[in-house]
Amino acid sequence: MRLIQTFWSNSSQNEEPLSLNAGWSFPEYNWMSWALNVLLLRRYYDEIELYTDEVGKIILVDQLQLPYTKVHIIFNSDFKINHQLFALAKIKTYSIQEEPFLHIDGDIFLWNPLPKSLMQSELIASNPEINLPYNKEILDEMEEHFEFVPPHLKNVNIKEDIFSSNAGIFGGTNISFIKRYCKQAEEIIGKNANCLHNVNTGRLNMLIEQISLFYLAEQEGITTSYYLPEPVDHPLYLDYWRFADVPNVPMIHPVGGCKQISYVMNHLARRLQLEFPETYYSILNLYRSKNIELNLKFYNHIEIKDKKSLQDSLLGKGGKNIKNINKLKGSFSDNFIRTLFCLKPYAHEKIDNPKELLSRIEANDVPYSLKEIFTLELNRVSCFEHLLNKIEKDDLYNVESRHYKKISSFSMDSNWTEKIFALKEEVKFLKLERNWSLLNEDNFKDIIEHDPETSYVVTLSFDLLNLLIHESFHDNLGAILIEYLQAPKSALNILNYAKTHFEEDIDVKNPKYQQLIFDILKRFAFENILSIS
Repeated sequence: MRLIQTFWSNSSQNEEPLSLNAGWSFPEYNWMSWALNVLLLRRYYDEIELYTDEVGKIILVDQLQLPYTKVHIIFNSDFKINHQLFALAKIKTYSIQEEPFLHIDGDIFLWNPLPKSLMQSELIASNPEINLPYNKEILDEMEEHFEFVPPHLKNVNIKEDIFSSNAGIFGGTNISFIKRYCKQAEEIIGKNANCLHNVNTGRLNMLIEQISLFYLAEQEGITTSYYLPEPVDHPLYLDYWRFADVPNVPMIHPVGGCKQISYVMNHLARRLQLEFPETYYSILNLYRSKNIELNLKFYNHIEIKDKKSLQDSLLGKGGKNIKNINKLKGSFSDNFIRTLFCLKPYAHEKIDNPKELLSRIEANDVPYSLKEIFTLELNRVSCFEHLLNKIEKDDLYNVESRHYKKISSFSMDSNWTEKIFALKEEVKFLKLERNWSLLNEDNFKDIIEHDPETSYVVTLSFDLLNLLIHESFHDNLGAILIEYLQAPKSALNILNYAKTHFEEDIDVKNPKYQQLIFDILKRFAFENILSIS
């Protein structure tokens, strides 16, 4: 079965192609996604064909040299669609296939080959979805505003359960059905051209590609074979971005809003760096060559001498080639933005330094709680200065890279309980009564003035690539483990200690209990809070 992909740039000739973010918060992750996707697929499949436009060919093939075996330029100046209807580009690719195929989106990451039985199926999709809110919303809008509603979608919106078939992975051997399905999608758009402004155009992609797929197959009695058969009922696909479980995870698929989550973006970059470093640095060098600022701020400050690549500049040299490092320190107002915000109702005079700020906070007319947020921000400043100092004096870049590699290979094998865990030496640890990460304009008085019902353990840890301090609020079991790990402990010690905080009697050899503790510890290690030895 042929493996194919679609990349439609949706850009004009005047736009910088590297600025295309395709739903990601920052565009570099778009290209990292495509790179990790294709390079993983080529581990198991000898041929992958790309259907694209000139921009896609230039960046993915010519510049990044991703290993496509054939490139089809099908999106030219004649391909004119609403720029938000990206699903139509994929549907065009589906529609011109004349033999069995499997189409895989550029945000699907597979660390294992797909089952051979799946590849022989009549109709293939990634996974079923059930009762996702945006599917119900677009069906309601269609019934209200569209002049043409195809028979297989009539009154679907009033069903008790609403299904769809995620097309992150899509294809099959039934080419005649697939062509009918594509024609149906084009008719939904074409026959309602005058109505499209009345509906959410972004959600319309879900309608024509995924909801329609499910109900048209159902109407024609065609069985859809799903790679992952369990229906997804959460719009953020919570179980589909478990990077911490790689490679023991069937698939990573950060859909929609997942592409905005820092955890997802950081892991995507780190995985590409770990598994395919040459391509990772090719992407970074491409941005550097065009003087485009990266969200991975660390690389914006690397000095490249003698026209060497970014990778050459980093290997063996640590952070000693960081330029203008002192300029990274924030201003007083930036460093204490939350404290100053909370102090506004209680002080009108201008405050210029931490000493003045502390003096005002300790005044009798100011809630005692403000000293807590001041302490937190003061520690953040100290932690960030420590990070900058480490960058200047130590080989922190390679140390952090080795840490990620080590954690990535950490698994729950037969001797994992012998591993030693401890807070990393640079981590700052605080106990606070309020969750200041939730602070906003609407709730700040509640947070400041009301007595808290619980308390939190807060850790401040290094995030080198983003040049910031990662602030984590921990409660319940997480807080208990962080406090316990101020001194090194074995996993077995941790298991025995943690079980005393459960109401029921727990056997430390219980696999589910061990998995729970293992997952927390590995997450803390990925957040640069814990070391494992």
